[in-house]
Amino acid sequence: MHRQALFLRVMLGSLFLGAALALLLWPHKDQPTASSSFRQHITTVQVARVEQVTTKRTIRFSGITRAARRAMLAFSIPGRLLTRPVEVGSRVPKGFEIASIDVREYQNMVNMAQARVGELQIRAAQAIRDQQRIQQLAEERVAPTENLEQATAATDALHASLAAAKAQLDEARRAVKETSLKAPFSGTITAVFLEPDEYASPGKPIASLAGDGGIELQVEVPENMVSTLTEGDPVRVFLPIADGKEVTGRITSVAHAADPAKGLFLVVVTLDPLPELVPGMTTEVILEVTRKGELTLPVTAILNPGSSRPYVFAVHNKVVHRVPVVLRSFSGDRIVVQGSLSPGDAVVVSGHTMLTDGDTVQVAS
Repeated sequence: MHRQALFLRVMLGSLFLGAALALLLWPHKDQPTASSSFRQHITTVQVARVEQVTTKRTIRFSGITRAARRAMLAFSIPGRLLTRPVEVGSRVPKGFEIASIDVREYQNMVNMAQARVGELQIRAAQAIRDQQRIQQLAEERVAPTENLEQATAATDALHASLAAAKAQLDEARRAVKETSLKAPFSGTITAVFLEPDEYASPGKPIASLAGDGGIELQVEVPENMVSTLTEGDPVRVFLPIADGKEVTGRITSVAHAADPAKGLFLVVVTLDPLPELVPGMTTEVILEVTRKGELTLPVTAILNPGSSRPYVFAVHNKVVHRVPVVLRSFSGDRIVVQGSLSPGDAVVVSGHTMLTDGDTVQVAS
């Protein structure tokens, strides 16, 4: 019995020893070494080069034609509107009376000024005669010198008053002329703002006049375009209502400051003469924008393109760096961007979804 128990213990010990040796010597293929673990963190990526190109874009803006020569007509003096023989659409030649105000008050001012001038002329003439007599008496030592000085001063004062009265008379006559509002050039009345018997204040528009001749239009362009436009640049304009007819023109004015309310820059285009062109027509302006030295890269390089902070990964010495970019426009299968990039820089286009700034990568050949 004792021998049988001893035999069992020897057999069990031998089995455990064999199992331990088998586990120790068995190859562990699923456990990575330290060097293989390091290699797994190096991502293989594909890159493309940043290119510098000259881009051309066609951008359309809508606008309304207007007369190149325009005027808002108003009186410079107040008064009751007496006549206004024109209506919207009236054709008027240069010098035609657009409106008139009551002239009686201003004619009375002329009459009073004339009377004042006449009175002072008489008094000045009498003062001259008095001065001459006193001067003769003073030379004969009959009248004191003080009397001569007083007569001379009185004469000078009357001449000064006479000059002021004449100026008042000129102003009164000018006011009479201002009671008639005349067309400064030939054209068409496009709006009327005051009716007869209403009170006209100085500077308050009575009517607007669109002159004959040149036609222009005005469009508003964003900040990123205004620097590419120059006075004299040719422009194409389409007339959608007139069967899409094309008109040519040139940029005649580019604003140097943006509209504070909209943040847009005003650009004026003068159109070439065309019989069909009249003020108020709807137009579509075609602007050809050329930009030199713009940076482009493949669209696939952009990460978070729909967010407010898109970026790319640039590769330098096998290390990626996150570079924020501003997306401008598409150019074929590439996109124009702005950012801290230079022509020839390598940007990741594949394998960048799990990258972080500063990762080491392997560039695929």
